[in-house]
Amino acid sequence: MKYAVKQSIIVMGFIPFLFGQGYSLEFNGSTDYVEIAHSSDLNLAGSQGTIMVRIKINDIYEDSYNRIVSKKSFWNDPEGYELEVNPGQNIITLVAGNDNFARASFTPTEDWMHVVATFGDSTARIFVDGEDMTTDDHIDAFQSNNLPLYIGNITGSDGDSLAAGFNGRIHEIVILNDELSQAEVQEIMNNGINSSITAAFWGFDEGAGNILYDASGNNHHGTIHGPRWWFNDNPLVDPVHFELSSVDARTGDTTVVELHIDELHDISVMSLEFDLSTNVDSIELIGLDLSPGIDGWSYEFNQVDTSIMIAMAGSDPVGSNGVLCELIFVVPFGLSTDYYPLQFESIIINNGNIGSVSYNGGLDVLDKHPPYPFSLQSPSDETVINITDASIGLNLIAQWEETTDMDNDTLYYYLSLRLESNEFEIGLVLDATAALIPYQTIYDTMYYYGLTGGTILWDVAAFDPYDITWSDNGPWSLSIDVSSLHTDFNVSTPNNYTLSENYPNPFNPVTQFNYDLPKQSMVAIIVYDIQGREIRSLFQGLKESGQYSITWDALDNYGNPVSAGVYLYHIQTEHFSQSKKMILLK
Repeated sequence: MKYAVKQSIIVMGFIPFLFGQGYSLEFNGSTDYVEIAHSSDLNLAGSQGTIMVRIKINDIYEDSYNRIVSKKSFWNDPEGYELEVNPGQNIITLVAGNDNFARASFTPTEDWMHVVATFGDSTARIFVDGEDMTTDDHIDAFQSNNLPLYIGNITGSDGDSLAAGFNGRIHEIVILNDELSQAEVQEIMNNGINSSITAAFWGFDEGAGNILYDASGNNHHGTIHGPRWWFNDNPLVDPVHFELSSVDARTGDTTVVELHIDELHDISVMSLEFDLSTNVDSIELIGLDLSPGIDGWSYEFNQVDTSIMIAMAGSDPVGSNGVLCELIFVVPFGLSTDYYPLQFESIIINNGNIGSVSYNGGLDVLDKHPPYPFSLQSPSDETVINITDASIGLNLIAQWEETTDMDNDTLYYYLSLRLESNEFEIGLVLDATAALIPYQTIYDTMYYYGLTGGTILWDVAAFDPYDITWSDNGPWSLSIDVSSLHTDFNVSTPNNYTLSENYPNPFNPVTQFNYDLPKQSMVAIIVYDIQGREIRSLFQGLKESGQYSITWDALDNYGNPVSAGVYLYHIQTEHFSQSKKMILLK
């Protein structure tokens, strides 16, 4: 039974971790900590277990015992455990019951370290960056208690003059009810671990807020007290979220657009400056009404063509979430009734520029979260499919887990079937967790590229307007054999001209879309800006009937990057013409 459990721990197919990449929390060594409520899952009171962390030490000469993880009332209490590091003495310690502890020797570094303490019965091993650095392997057996689990806190300090909280940054903490071998530790270090088989998994992926979420599914979420968020090697300011509606243009009317401010997190917002773009210079800002929440503030604004500059300030900070102000626009006669998106170009808060452009007028200052991890389900990896006369009318049924994100954004899924040699890709955008791909479509595509068989890699990405998360166990492979059907008789021809939605959308900097031709056609595919000016000619020429895919890399006809905004992609043939919108983010 133990062998089966251990086999389930390693999950192949993860993108290897790069130390220091992504979000982390920085602890100051004294007052900063994260508290997780007691649960029997966290006691590690069986005969085996593992604690795994990724840490970066601030002071490699500090002679004190930095508590990384602790579930103790004092250091030699017979109950509980703690993992600690003393950079000045070059030691990492796993403390279990009484006065016995396991130790490892290491060379302190200012780089990220992967530290694993794993134990069975009364012996332990400690690995640093995958290497066994154990110098003393004896511990007393772990015993349960009812205390919270702390990250970075000075717990277990009675009688220990060198006790300290963790002074540095933490990127990941994993707790397992299983003892790992060195080979398993190295595999996880390089390829990651399936969080669903852990007792607790804190990935530090939030990037904002005061909750540290447990990705194991066991809901061991922690409350953050003091530590500040970092992204890679840059500290993050606390987030403020702004949201701006579009102009509902009705010819000759005035219209009001609300500007919302949200997620203040006790930030003293004393002054704001916005640069907006209207995309249509005939839509004119004629007034601004401040909300009651910012009484006593003053403001001014100016518009030049499509650019609007707004400044506001006051002696008292913004008092609450909600509507910050109302922007009053006039829509001239002659402009068609439509929705016209307003776009943030920049924002300055308290004279500190922390802004960025984002989708459809919504600006989120460093506070958007990607969809949570999810997994592919079927068809299983290395499935073999032989498409014959008898089976060509069937479908490939692809299924995967549903996921969500912390922001409750509407999520979509992108299903990709890509030939291993990268000769083609079949892509679908869906709002469900299953898709039917006709064998006929797979065969037609392979026939077009002159293939009688090959390996297709399939994978799924969940995405919202801001972020994308690929499955945590893909891509999986399909071995396809169409050799018995490789004749013109079996090839299907599209019935209609079609132009698909681009993916991803919004995008930065590459997007892709598909089009179908029911017969041989002269085709022009051109990208225009919102004013109808040609930006890039993607293709002009003769195409046979069939299904095609094309990409745009956000460059114009001269190879120059284009600015963020809304663009149109247009297909023109002798018998068909259609345009669709796409949004480029920067």
